[in-house]
This record gives sequence, C-alpha cells and structure tokens, in this order.
Amino acid sequence: MGSILKYFRSSGSRYIGQWVNGKAAGELVHSNHRYQGAWVDGSIQGAGKYIFELGCEQHGEYIPVEMPGDPEDDEAGSTTIPKWKAVKVTPITLPK
Repeated sequence: MGSILKYFRSSGSRYIGQWVNGKAAGELVHSNHRYQGAWVDGSIQGAGKYIFELGCEQHGEYIPVEMPGDPEDDEAGSTTIPKWKAVKVTPITLPK
C-alpha cells in the first residue's frame, strides 16, 4: 500500500490516494473542487462530498445505475455507472 498521485491530462484532474489490494481509495481533485468519499472496487460509490474552493460543500452519494446497451447490438450488455445524488449543501462560511 502506498500513496500515489495520478494526473488526468484530458481533464486536468488529479487522483491523490492509495491503492489497497489493487483498488483505489482516495480523493479526486479538480480545478476548483474536490471529491472525498467512498470507493467500492476502485470506483466511486456510496456517501461522499464535493468541497468547493469558494467555501461550500455538497453532500450526497454515488449510486450505481444500470445503463442499457445498444439495442441494435445483440452482444452489447448493460453497463453500470455511478450517478451523483445530492442530499444537502453546506453554505459558504465567510471569515469574521
């Protein structure tokens, strides 16, 4: 188990975290926000939050959603993707 940093050139995002038994467990850092939360089998899933630079947070969860395959392709099966479901927003906290 070791800390890693992975950079995604196409989006400019970074993954900071660890690989545990070959699976990701860490934080996704984007240009103006980051995601902290649960991972299942190397994919984001379950409770988490987005933390924004301007000082607010959005709490929620990633739920697995099954997407049907191409109906014209007999061999195309369905795919499960994580979809974000927001639950609450923590307001901006201004310094005093």
